[in-house]
Amino acid sequence: MLRLAFMRVTVMGGLSLKILRTIAAGILLSAGVFAESPEADTGANPNANPSRVDSDVVRAQVQLSSKELNNHCDGEQVFRVLKFLPVTIDGQIVGLRLLQVKESSLFHDLGLRSGDLIRVRDSAGLWPTQEGHRLIPGICNESPHPLYVERGGEVYSVKVVISGAAASWPASRPAKNSQEAEPTHSADSRTITISLQMVPVSVTKTDPDSTMEPLFSPLDSADSDNPVNPKTGQPYTNRQMKQFDALRKKFPENTVIPRRLSQEEKAAKELLEARMSKIEDQLLNKTVSCEEVNEYYDYKQQFTRDRIQLIEYVLNKSDASMSEKTRLEFGEARDRNRRTLESLEAARQRFLKECITPG
Repeated sequence: MLRLAFMRVTVMGGLSLKILRTIAAGILLSAGVFAESPEADTGANPNANPSRVDSDVVRAQVQLSSKELNNHCDGEQVFRVLKFLPVTIDGQIVGLRLLQVKESSLFHDLGLRSGDLIRVRDSAGLWPTQEGHRLIPGICNESPHPLYVERGGEVYSVKVVISGAAASWPASRPAKNSQEAEPTHSADSRTITISLQMVPVSVTKTDPDSTMEPLFSPLDSADSDNPVNPKTGQPYTNRQMKQFDALRKKFPENTVIPRRLSQEEKAAKELLEARMSKIEDQLLNKTVSCEEVNEYYDYKQQFTRDRIQLIEYVLNKSDASMSEKTRLEFGEARDRNRRTLESLEAARQRFLKECITPG
């Protein structure tokens, strides 16, 4: 998988050479040329927030059985549907960044989204923890800590109400090896309603919550549909996406440059990748058609050509600020990708001699 690295630079009228250079540096990183690039920031920013600014109140309600809630709040299940990273300032944990909230999860149904920063006033009541049900205070466990969500430069006060539950919260049920009695079947089937409301603290000026200020600027936010940087596992920021959009004006068909995909485009991309994987298996088993051989190698060669396109552009437009060492490494990467193209073409011709022809 291609790994990219980027500097935070501002485009002032036209394309910035620094953008192109840092994209090319990321390409070199993926090729293993640089162990570490002094000119490219890895973009590892746990403070990037991928949700749009939304000043409206968010409301959600979910009905489920006590058993279903217990299953959703099971520690292992929580870690399967949530990917997260503690966010620190001056060495102190200030919140939990939700890197991914799976759409099939209870947390997504209740309105939490990838990129949200989970905050409480008393960070000592926060994370990290090995108990998955304690990751989101108030949903899977009773918590004395008011819950807040920071999203797109806005802080929301979160109110969670659970009705129909027993006095003890579902996630506090006894462990399997406990001597205490397990819940009865009737208790397991009891209907529970979870209601969640997120209100921007900026519209509750008379509430003490209004003193909860956002920690991060919207300039470093990221919309929920921003692609994920495979190097960091986090969405690219909106600032980066604007840079990519500017770069794409120069190279509209280049597949290396990250771009937002609609749900239909994502589904099509997944289908294409699955098809290429299937053809690759057929190549190994020598059960592939000649048409499939060409389809597969066209697909593989396109990525390599696009890498070469960016590298050559940088080399052709480079100035005195590029060190000789960096220029040499870019040239080596270009030559390596050219050799890859030749190898792919040779493999294509070899398989075309063995492929299955129609009729």
